Amino acid sequence: MKKKLLFSFVLAICVNLGFSQELWTKTSPERLENFPKAHRSSQPMSFGVYKLNLEAFKTRLANVPMRGEVLAKNSSVQISFPNVSGQLERFNIIEAPIMEAALAEKFPMIKSYAAQGVDDPSATMRFTVTQFGLHTMTLSGTKGSWSILKGL
Repeated sequence: MKKKLLFSFVLAICVNLGFSQELWTKTSPERLENFPKAHRSSQPMSFGVYKLNLEAFKTRLANVPMRGEVLAKNSSVQISFPNVSGQLERFNIIEAPIMEAALAEKFPMIKSYAAQGVDDPSATMRFTVTQFGLHTMTLSGTKGSWSILKGL
């Protein structure tokens, strides 16, 4: 049985104050030097650093259909995310709340989503957008798994 490797991407995500159509911009690891660091007991094997236009990203999520209305693969909202190769890969998105309704109402800044790969149909993603940034986990039958860890 093949040993699966967990490919982790540590992505720095900053709000882009411009009105660019592009959501993701590849940048250098040196960009992280001025950000506060947390001690980690392990480090990713490889990583890429990207800047995300978070406001444009949230705007794109505004019209995402709710889980139960359509399947993720049939969603009309499509967003690209960096994959393990550093290429942008398209996903169809649905909102998939995981909190009880009263709790979600108390914390409207926390939203959870599910996604189905378009370029890689074997890929599925779960992600959350909060006041602290974006967190994703992607599983692919062809590329393994990878994460995008928070920004801001």
